Amino acid sequence: MNCRNLILSNTPEFVYNLLISIGKSGEKTGVPAYVVGGFIRDLLVGRRNLDIDIVVEGEGINFARQIAEKINGKIKTHDQFGTAVVILPDGFKIDFATARTEVYEYPGALPTVNPASIKDDLYRRDFTINSMAVKLTGDFGELVDCFNGQRDLKYGYIRILHDLSFQDDPTRMFRAVRYEKRYDFSIEKHTQELLQQAVSKGYLENISRQRIRNELFLILSEDNPLPAIQRVEELGLLKYIHPCIEIYGDIISLFDKIGELSKSWDQETDLVLVYLLALLDQLHLDKAIELSEDLVLQSKYTDALIASKIKIHNISELNGNLRNSIIYNAFKDISSELVLYFMAKFENIREAALYYINEIKDIKPILTGRDLLEVGYPKGPIYSEILDRVFSAQLDGIISDRKQALEYVKKNFFKE
Repeated sequence: MNCRNLILSNTPEFVYNLLISIGKSGEKTGVPAYVVGGFIRDLLVGRRNLDIDIVVEGEGINFARQIAEKINGKIKTHDQFGTAVVILPDGFKIDFATARTEVYEYPGALPTVNPASIKDDLYRRDFTINSMAVKLTGDFGELVDCFNGQRDLKYGYIRILHDLSFQDDPTRMFRAVRYEKRYDFSIEKHTQELLQQAVSKGYLENISRQRIRNELFLILSEDNPLPAIQRVEELGLLKYIHPCIEIYGDIISLFDKIGELSKSWDQETDLVLVYLLALLDQLHLDKAIELSEDLVLQSKYTDALIASKIKIHNISELNGNLRNSIIYNAFKDISSELVLYFMAKFENIREAALYYINEIKDIKPILTGRDLLEVGYPKGPIYSEILDRVFSAQLDGIISDRKQALEYVKKNFFKE
């Protein structure tokens, strides 16, 4: 099968031209070059994927340098693994690697790599659907499918390439679930048997918590992560996130509501974080902090997780006819991720939350500390109280300009 026309019709023209250019460079230097992996998988199922991974039978880093020079790009190299990233002037990235084999000293260890043929390189990959390549040199576009990946794409199977796959890299168990649910495929019977053996043998215990966190975040970044999370629990993998997490009715409802609300949500929001808050909704504060430290979460994630536990009571009681100042003060220190999470969790606060987002979030105070200084108020702790009171009055429509604000201050506060 030749994929030239598929590439031409299903990718931007600049990507097609880049692949042509890389192929010509390979032919000129005598280095066979291939585009591999997810780009090919999604090309064959009609999904757009612009993650371009190039594998060469030769020195991948040297070849990447030649391409970077040719297209005026920057290069970052990883000599240990024979890989490099070329970054185009517009920010588009292309990954390059030397075709290689990988040897794992023990389950979950980082591999020792050695140069190899393209077939060997494809054999080291996780699943057959990811083990296909397309030639860029020679017969441009020719599909290289040594392990029947195209067949498994057709029939909807997630299949490992060899029986030690989950032992070599136990994080592939999470990946199997992610692909299964993304494409509505099935984990092939023998593959699932080996996966369950890997779970029972505890191979994931040898994996760093950061790598497990990364796999979790990839699942949560899916368009609809709930089916994969439920499958992760079904296969006994959820305990490696935290042993206290369970997927029950309220959690399922929370995921569904986040997905529904996010369709019309126009704020810049990290949905991975929102879904993480939903997944950990059942954890008490002490367990949430424990998990945050265990998974080495970034401060943004840790802060939001802690805030979701601390602020939950006050937020949940926001209902009825509320003054603008009450709504503003309830949400002013809360990220857009937390607002969306609380809206999904508490239907009664949605009107107030949307009013905050759309109407009052960006209102600026009329009065500043400089104004108080100019009219003779001595600096001191009272400034904060005065400015907060004046701003609340502004939000509630009691005052509307600087003159009224200063009169409000004169009436309600005495100069010392």
